[in-house]
Amino acid sequence: MISGCYNGLYSSYNNTVSGMISGCYFGLYNGRGNIVSGTISGCNYEIRFPEIVTLRNANTVSTLSIYGRNVAYSYGRVRCENLARVDGVHKIFDCFGDIIKTACDGTGDAPGVDPDGGNGSCIEASNIKSNCSQANKLIVIEEQRLWMTAAFHTLTYKVQTTYADIAAGNLKLIAKYIGTDGVITEATNAPAINQRATSADWTQTLTVTFTPSVPGWVTISMELMEYEAGNELYVWPNPVIS
Repeated sequence: MISGCYNGLYSSYNNTVSGMISGCYFGLYNGRGNIVSGTISGCNYEIRFPEIVTLRNANTVSTLSIYGRNVAYSYGRVRCENLARVDGVHKIFDCFGDIIKTACDGTGDAPGVDPDGGNGSCIEASNIKSNCSQANKLIVIEEQRLWMTAAFHTLTYKVQTTYADIAAGNLKLIAKYIGTDGVITEATNAPAINQRATSADWTQTLTVTFTPSVPGWVTISMELMEYEAGNELYVWPNPVIS
């Protein structure tokens, strides 16, 4: 148990907390790589950014009280698996927005159907903060890893947005792969993304092509670098690979 401190854990790295952090002004502050599976409660703020932490089936509130979001040139990321111990509720509180597991069922602004014609779950980027920009990126996909052969590949992600549009360069797909002489090489794509025609419109895509020099991991990320009040981005997490 950590209790009654001003900072529960400060500038603290790669700890696993299975007990309780309670009664602190800031529960977690300025750390990286911490994992909490216990309880955070009774703090003025559970998290203060900068902080990168994973809450893995932790007992906490679903809204979380976070200090220091939307601060330009700062960072922060709270990865929540089974948020507030509710099975299947996954959410990331980032410095510049929220990343949420969302059903494609037409609830609110959510897509009405997934690209396969069902109601599977997509990635939602919402609650985008006003400082989200080229200098303050919101990470929509964070290092998704795919094992791929040493051959020419095309990798396509389907997206849709309620933005009026997303300008070219402001939504970027990045693939890092093993290139010539074992050098990690990047392939990127950042086209303009048009506003969806309907909630079933998955015609907008980001595509990268690359040829690994040897079989190995390809690491995928996607970054959003544009703010538009009250609007969202949706990404189908199952890429088309050829």
